[in-house]
Amino acid sequence: VKATGINEPVKARPREEGGLELISGHRRHDIAKQLGYPVPVIIVQEDNDTAQIEVVDGNLHRQDIPTSELARAAKMKMDALARKAGRRSKLEQLSEPKKRTDQIVAEDMGMSRNQVNRLVRINSLVPELKQQVDDKKLPFNTAVELSFLKPEEQGEVVNFMKKEQVVPTMAQATALKEASRAAQINQKPAPKNPIAMKQSPPAKVSSIVDEKKIASI
Repeated sequence: VKATGINEPVKARPREEGGLELISGHRRHDIAKQLGYPVPVIIVQEDNDTAQIEVVDGNLHRQDIPTSELARAAKMKMDALARKAGRRSKLEQLSEPKKRTDQIVAEDMGMSRNQVNRLVRINSLVPELKQQVDDKKLPFNTAVELSFLKPEEQGEVVNFMKKEQVVPTMAQATALKEASRAAQINQKPAPKNPIAMKQSPPAKVSSIVDEKKIASI
């Protein structure tokens, strides 16, 4: 950038209250701002959902994005696609077969629908567990199972993990999920003791395997 400046324009759209909203090229814009370089801009007219999809697409293909941010971006794109699909004209509905939003996102990310839907489950974790996933201290598949617990139940798991310096195994997380579901069906409170994490040997935090690649889920 220092040698040649910003050659590729950033993309923006007008704000209702005035000014411009950046859609793509955030990094180029930030670097140019730090260096005091002018930034070429392409201004387009786009609705909120189209703009959101473009912003999210930039994050979906980042190599250094934390798992929780990737999950949030995937969910945002699915939601925006669903809203846009609901506004399709009758002619569009007849001429273009409608794809599921999770299928569209899966194809874009090079994943299966099941992998994308499991990734999106990370959005249902409480912040402490999301951080554990991002820090590679809580295995992804275990986190997905824990995401089915109610927030207060997840809080109990977090407290237990802190107290005992352990993380639940996949089998323990699955048992927690099943216990939570059974409690909801029977209208009974779920057990306060995060279960039976002691029924099988807990995994020490230091022994957790790095599960960086979402595609291997």
